Amino acid sequence: MSIWAVVPMKAVRHAKRRLAAVLPDRTRERLVEAMFQRVLQCLREVHRIRGIAVVGSDPALADDDVLFVADPGAGLNAALGAAVSASKEKRAGTVLILPADLPLIERRDIDAMLDAASDSPVVMVGDRDNAGTNALLLSPPDRIDPGFGQASLDRHRSHAIGSGVTPVVLDLPHIRFDVDDKDAVDELRRLRVHGFEFLEAGELVRS
Repeated sequence: MSIWAVVPMKAVRHAKRRLAAVLPDRTRERLVEAMFQRVLQCLREVHRIRGIAVVGSDPALADDDVLFVADPGAGLNAALGAAVSASKEKRAGTVLILPADLPLIERRDIDAMLDAASDSPVVMVGDRDNAGTNALLLSPPDRIDPGFGQASLDRHRSHAIGSGVTPVVLDLPHIRFDVDDKDAVDELRRLRVHGFEFLEAGELVRS
């Protein structure tokens, strides 16, 4: 049995539409692609990850080393469920679900989640408000159903306890930092993260 990662990803032109008032479309799409590629690259660097499944509507998102899973079109959690099922067909014994908008994520963050799996079969990381879920590790993959959305951290915790396990909730700042609003974009520009230098050009950002 192996560890697989699952990454949900919308078609680039449709992703992060809430940032349309912050960034011109070209810059927004470049940001979406750069974050997605950073998540994939970090996953590729972790040798314990045996496979990566990307679930979405655009097969062009999947490189040769990535399993593309078609989004059934019934919402995020249904899409994640389809990707988890596809991973199980590949004999995954553990899945790590990560969003595609983590510009600060590093290999050590993923290693920390995998290490924590020795303490619990359910490992979670919250978002910046510690309300949503920005990472969810499940062993086996169907230990609980994905329940992403508003207040999902408490929901995942409750479901884990209901399944008979006490989850581990890690505080990993690089995973907690997602990009959903102007404040996050401004912070990412201020940090001058490698690969996101294009955000530093002030004229590209609407006031």
